[in-house]
Amino acid sequence: MSASGASRDERVGHPRAVNASRVLRRAQVVAWVLVLLALPVAWWLRVHARPPAPVLGALPELQLTDDRGRPFTLASLRGRVWVADFIFTSCPSSCPRLTAYLRRVQDRTRRHGDAVGLVSFSVDPEVDTPERLRGYAARHGADPARWRFVTGDLGMMQRTVVHGFKIHMEAAPHPSQRTQPLGIMDIAHGNQLVLLDRHARLRGYFHADDGELDALLGAVQDLTREP
Repeated sequence: MSASGASRDERVGHPRAVNASRVLRRAQVVAWVLVLLALPVAWWLRVHARPPAPVLGALPELQLTDDRGRPFTLASLRGRVWVADFIFTSCPSSCPRLTAYLRRVQDRTRRHGDAVGLVSFSVDPEVDTPERLRGYAARHGADPARWRFVTGDLGMMQRTVVHGFKIHMEAAPHPSQRTQPLGIMDIAHGNQLVLLDRHARLRGYFHADDGELDALLGAVQDLTREP
């Protein structure tokens, strides 16, 4: 058969040409199926291939009180993964941003239920009574089942924040010595979030910005899977 004849057979649907076309289409379909199956496997490997967050320290014993007037001790932290921050209710700048950020963490970790908690430590305990903290929590949409606001005497708060969490804290003037509302420079405190595992151990420090939100949420998820 001439070359021109073979070409004409292919144009009119020669069986061998039709079969080759079918095989090619099937191969393309199989390739796409394999790609779609590989995507979740690759995601699973990426998540589970992350090395565990290092243990950076452990908290000392705590004798504090939360915004509902309940005792808050080291035992209160055990059994849950926690994200902690450090605020005071009259803060005019960084604290509202921290609290709004932690509200986002609250919403993004809701699917974990009771496995993940949030805790805000007051660095102005002489003013931030449980009642005052409870009002602050309500204004910022804190879920009382998952988010606790904690206070105590000044010495205990300094030991907890500085020696326990390794976060800077500089006490404010006593309320009797305050002639005007506190400003941004009146109380110095760290603006990082601290991640705790179920054993109340320090497992990570994160900046409260969008660039680290996914990293924080990923670390939270990893810790919920730890035994």
